[in-house]
Amino acid sequence: MGTLFRAGVFVVIALLAGGFAINKIPALKQRVVEYINPAAKERRLIGELDKNLSDLDHAIAGVSGAKSDEERNQQIQKARDLINQAKNLQADIKESNDKNDGIISSNLTKIIDSFIDDTPYPADHLEITEELKAKICSE
Repeated sequence: MGTLFRAGVFVVIALLAGGFAINKIPALKQRVVEYINPAAKERRLIGELDKNLSDLDHAIAGVSGAKSDEERNQQIQKARDLINQAKNLQADIKESNDKNDGIISSNLTKIIDSFIDDTPYPADHLEITEELKAKICSE
């Protein structure tokens, strides 16, 4: 009985520690949520891509307003870095979409499947006549 009690206490303590760690460590919490719900990862990546493209737009505008060659070169380098980050985010989104079948694809599949009747005999509500029963039994 004592061993069972100790095992129960250990499990409770482990669950409390795990819950505490997940709630207090944001990166771990985010990974757990994204593992459980891949759509959350896609939303996060798309949000990061939108922010990156907005920053890129501002960086390009800064190139035309640069006063010196050094400042212009810094803005161009910043724009190149943002383009590389956007490409990396796009690759992550594509990988996540391919791996998890994508939010849009899976939702469309669910909608289409709800309209399609998968039963082999969709007319189950119809009665079988005696003539048809005789044909079936004779074969």
